[in-house]
Amino acid sequence: MKQSRTVIAGSLDAKPQTRIGIRVTPSGTGIKVLAKAENAQPDDLILVALIQDYGVQQVSRGENAGARLSHCNIVREFRVAKLTGRDPEFELTTPENATLEQLRVIAFLQTRATAAITSAVETGLKRSINHGRQ
Repeated sequence: MKQSRTVIAGSLDAKPQTRIGIRVTPSGTGIKVLAKAENAQPDDLILVALIQDYGVQQVSRGENAGARLSHCNIVREFRVAKLTGRDPEFELTTPENATLEQLRVIAFLQTRATAAITSAVETGLKRSINHGRQ
């Protein structure tokens, strides 16, 4: 047991060999995410998720008719790209009636051979969304 704790503690203290960074900008009816990986392998994957912190849904039919359901950490979009030598760019559509304060982007780098996550980053979005939707 002590040996396991030592290995885990050493892993937590180790600096990651790979890094991922993202830049998020508004784009049409959503956002554009530019991902940049450092020291990654050519066949590694970059995975990007658009997360809504919370949402409420009024159920109109079925066994939960009339109920109001609350949800948290809702994955609105999820994209995967293989590293091909250039920085991948993702176009994500933001949900209607959401504000950027409710949304965040999570990106992580995954080794294809072992499925190990080698780096991750998260950023919140701060500006209100207005797509002209009624």
